[in-house]
Amino acid sequence: MRQRLGIGLALVGDPKLIILDEPINGLDPQGIVEVRKMLAQLRDEKKITVMISSHILDELGKLADSYGIVHEGRLVDEFTTDELHKRCGKYISVRTDDNEEAEKVLRKAGFKEIVADNDGFIRISERLDDVKMVVKKLVEADIIPNHVSVSDVSLEDYYLSVTGGKHNG
Repeated sequence: MRQRLGIGLALVGDPKLIILDEPINGLDPQGIVEVRKMLAQLRDEKKITVMISSHILDELGKLADSYGIVHEGRLVDEFTTDELHKRCGKYISVRTDDNEEAEKVLRKAGFKEIVADNDGFIRISERLDDVKMVVKKLVEADIIPNHVSVSDVSLEDYYLSVTGGKHNG
């Protein structure tokens, strides 16, 4: 009830911005859903900007449309939901000696959601069950993959990679 009361008090005076620190800490699952719905309603209907500081990253992903990662008092990364989807999620990861040509071959094979990342990998975020097809098309074009995997990067994983943290899971 204290969390809800605190949010209610923050709304006194019809603000354009509210800043919340860990608004769902200590809430049961139903309370979390209720607070999330209320915040979405404030954002969508009242056009209130809601800034949330939270360590419950999966919950942020259900509400946020832009993100900032603060580490040791500094803003180290800032991105939108669209950019988050490029950095996180499930994808096929491929590395070859000629990624540029590999990307052309895969696009010709009908793959559309392909992104070359800064680490020398090609990310394919569609048809995740078609790993064998990816390898087959590349080999047929005389492009030998030296890495192929299916990855699932969560917002938590991304946060840890940006801040230099270790995943203890």
